Amino acid sequence: MLHILKNYFSPISDHLTSHLINFVNALIRCGRPNTYDMIRLLSSLNKKSFKTNEMALYRFLKDKKFQVNDSFWRCHINMIFDALKSNNLIKKDDLIQINVDYTTHEDHFLILSASVLLEDKAITIFFSSRLYPKKKGMMSCMKMEKAFIKGLKHLLSKQYRYLIVADRGFGNQRFANLCKENDFEYVLRIRENLIIERGGKNENLKNEIGNKKFKAKVISWQEEHNFSIEERNKERWYLMPSREDLDAKSIYEKRFKIEKNYQDCKSGGYEIEKNKIRKYDRFKRMMYLVILAHGISCIIGYIIKKTSTRIKKKLCEKEDLNTRLILAYSELDMKQYAYIIRNPLISLDDFSYHA
Repeated sequence: MLHILKNYFSPISDHLTSHLINFVNALIRCGRPNTYDMIRLLSSLNKKSFKTNEMALYRFLKDKKFQVNDSFWRCHINMIFDALKSNNLIKKDDLIQINVDYTTHEDHFLILSASVLLEDKAITIFFSSRLYPKKKGMMSCMKMEKAFIKGLKHLLSKQYRYLIVADRGFGNQRFANLCKENDFEYVLRIRENLIIERGGKNENLKNEIGNKKFKAKVISWQEEHNFSIEERNKERWYLMPSREDLDAKSIYEKRFKIEKNYQDCKSGGYEIEKNKIRKYDRFKRMMYLVILAHGISCIIGYIIKKTSTRIKKKLCEKEDLNTRLILAYSELDMKQYAYIIRNPLISLDDFSYHA
């Protein structure tokens, strides 16, 4: 793992890369971004005093050279996509689903993130954050979303095609056009109270019943769009795909994995909400360390699941391994871990690096 991080993040300065590796390693092992636990774990690894490591983390999180910028995101995305490619989960020209949604860090920070799928997990490939607006009008979600989608397109490789999937908060004409302007396909869940023109008649979208696909003009938008109405577990989804040949129901069902991603980073895994960091720049850096640690944990867990029956049996006799991926790395004996990394069916060391 340390070799992989050093390989992919080599465009960053050696000083930052070294600290990044040390703290992500400690974060994965201790399973929470509580600075006390991280420092205590790191001290057991590098044999330096608690105070020395505490000061190193403090300086790292306040270091103005540590900017979660395009350089970091390109390294991060390259690593994640190479992991998917090496495990035959994606190939050139595939239409890759990207789930987009908001989350919050209590009432301190608002976070907009994008994630890709790794089986039944979602891995964050990009996020943008703002101070949580305390009053109406303090922040424009429209501006944040526009900058986010443009930034995402700027970072993604041109060898794949991409499909944005989002819930009702994004189900509007503005966001659909934003996706189209940036060459993203999309499946958006929309509200059922749209007035549409179909067959020469105006009607409320919610009056359409049953599973059906059709085209109709949205009166208030003055545009024709594809619609897919789906029934699932006594719930009705009103979906708007960019193309009529997209399987909107199957695609949208996978959107819920981003909720598990948030749970992994919050109460169900790294417990980032227990972190007491309140300064915006330091929180953003710690958030990045968490999503990097989470992504690596998911990749390691995927390899364990696919390559080692013995460890699968040890870790999950009564439950699926993916429910414990966050802890998979720290629960392994290091000899077992080293063996898996050296001898998987598809080696992590086979990732091809491209900056």
